[in-house]
Amino acid sequence: MIHKFWIDRGGTFTDCIFQDRETQSLKVLKLLSSDDAPIVAIRQFLNLKEYEEIPPCEVRIGTTLVTNALLERKGERVALIVTQGFSDILQIGTQARPDLFALNIEKAATLAALTFEIPLRADAAGTLTSQLTAAELEHLINQLIQAKVESVALSIVFGFMNPEAEENLAKIISDRLQVPVYCGSSTSKQSGFLARTATCALNAYLTPPLTRYLNSIQSQLQNSRLLVMQSNGQLAPPERITGDLTLLSGPAGGVVAAVDHQNKISKPAIAFDMGGTSTDVAWIEGQPPLIYETEIGGTPIKSTVVDIHTVAAGGGSLCNESHNQLTVGPLSAGAVPGPICYQRGNRHQLTLTDIQLYLGRIKDTYFPLPLGFEEVTQRLTELACKRSTDPRNLALQYLQIAIVKMAEAARQVSSAQGRSVENAQLLVYGGAGGQVACGVANELNLAEVFLPRLAGVYSAVGIGLAPESITEEIPWPPELQFKEAKEQVLKELSQVEEALTIRLRTSLAAHQTQRADSPLRVSARYQGSHFA
Repeated sequence: MIHKFWIDRGGTFTDCIFQDRETQSLKVLKLLSSDDAPIVAIRQFLNLKEYEEIPPCEVRIGTTLVTNALLERKGERVALIVTQGFSDILQIGTQARPDLFALNIEKAATLAALTFEIPLRADAAGTLTSQLTAAELEHLINQLIQAKVESVALSIVFGFMNPEAEENLAKIISDRLQVPVYCGSSTSKQSGFLARTATCALNAYLTPPLTRYLNSIQSQLQNSRLLVMQSNGQLAPPERITGDLTLLSGPAGGVVAAVDHQNKISKPAIAFDMGGTSTDVAWIEGQPPLIYETEIGGTPIKSTVVDIHTVAAGGGSLCNESHNQLTVGPLSAGAVPGPICYQRGNRHQLTLTDIQLYLGRIKDTYFPLPLGFEEVTQRLTELACKRSTDPRNLALQYLQIAIVKMAEAARQVSSAQGRSVENAQLLVYGGAGGQVACGVANELNLAEVFLPRLAGVYSAVGIGLAPESITEEIPWPPELQFKEAKEQVLKELSQVEEALTIRLRTSLAAHQTQRADSPLRVSARYQGSHFA
C-alpha cells in the first residue's frame, strides 16, 4: 500500500484529500490555488520540508488550468493549417447568433494566431484527392518559421478517414520546427470538420502549457503514479492527456461522487456544486450524464464531457451595479486578492462571500483564513447609502439575485429538459454550497436537501472514486450499411471490438491497472442524415 492523494485544483481553492496507507483514514486540506498548491499540500500532509523528497505515492489530480487559460485566452501562439478554401472556418463557425437582436456583435477571438491553407485533402472514403508538392511543403515550413509559432494545429477535410496523411505531414513539420503539432484525426474520428478543427486548434493552444504543468508536478513525484481527471469522469496518465480532455476536470469529479451518492438513495438528484468562481449543476440518475460535443468560451469542442450547466455565480463573484441594476458575476475576484474579507491587497469590490459573512452565514472560526468583518461592513454601508437603503437590505438583495441565477441553472438541467423534480433531491456541495442550499431549494420547490460529508471538497472525493480509463476511437467503414449487410456489419463490429479491447488492455496494463472492462459504443446515423 502507498499513500494516496486526491486533489482538485479549482479557480479559487485547491481541495486536497490524503488517504493514509496504514489506517486508510482521510484527512482534508484546503489551500488558495496556485501552481505549487498540490505539492505544498502533499508536503504538509506528510510533514516534509521543502527540500525533502516525496516518497512513492499515488496522486490523482483535477485542474481548472485549461479552462481558465481558454476563458482568459492565455495559451500558445498557434498556427492552424487547413485544406485550401477553409482558412476562415473558425471565424465563420456555425453562424449561430446567441442574441438575435444584438446590434453590436462581439465574437470571441479564434485560438489560432495564423492560418495557412494547403492543397492536401481526402474524400469521404479516405482517398487523397490532392497532395502537397515538395516546393509547397518547403514554402509552408518557411512561413511557419518566419511566424515564430509555438504550436501547430493540422486539420484537413476528411482527415480522420486517412490519418496517415496528417500524421506524416505533422512529423515533418515537428522535426523541422521543433514544436508540437496536433492533428485533427487524433482529436476525433467522427465527421464534423468545424468541431474537429476547432478542437484541434484548442489542443494546440492549451495542451503545451498543461503538459508543462503536469511535468512540473511529476518531476517532484519521483517513483509515484500521477493520474489526471478527465472531463468524462475518468482518469488517465499524463502522457495521454490533451487540453480538450480536462476542460471540465474538476466538475467531473463532483459528478462522479454525486452518481455514487445517487445510486445509494435510488432517487434522482440535482448535483449543485458552488465554488469560488462559478456554480455547476447536473441531473444525476444512474450514470454520469455525458455529451459528446459542447461549446466553452465560444469554442465548439468535439470531446466527451459530463453534461453540466455552469453559471458564473460563486463565492468570489463580484457584486456590482450596472445601469442602476444590481448584478452578481460574471466577473470574479479569484484567489488573489479575493474577497474584501480575505484582507489581501487593495480590494474594494464586494463579493458574494463578503455578503454571506455580513449576513452571518459564514463563521470565521471555521474558515481556513482570518476574515475581516469591519472592512466588509464599511464597504456595504457606503453602497447602501448611495442607494438610500440599509446595508442588510442591500446584502439580502445581492444574495437573492445569486440564488435566482443558480436556481435557473438547475432548471436548465431538469424541468427545461422535461424531467420531473417532484421527488428529486438537491445534492449540495462545493465550498460555498451550504450557504445558499435552502434558498435554491425553495426557488425550485424541492423538499429535500442533502449535504454530504466532505461537501466542501466533494470534487476531490469524486476524483478518488473515479475509474481509470483509456478511450480509442475509429471511423466506421463508409461502405458498410445496416440496411444491406447486417451480418457483415456485425461480423466487422465483433472484429473491431476484439482489436480495440486488446489494444486498450495492453495500454492499461502498462500503467499498472489490474482490472479492465471494455464497453463499446457505436455512433450510428440514418443514411443521408448528418448527426449520429
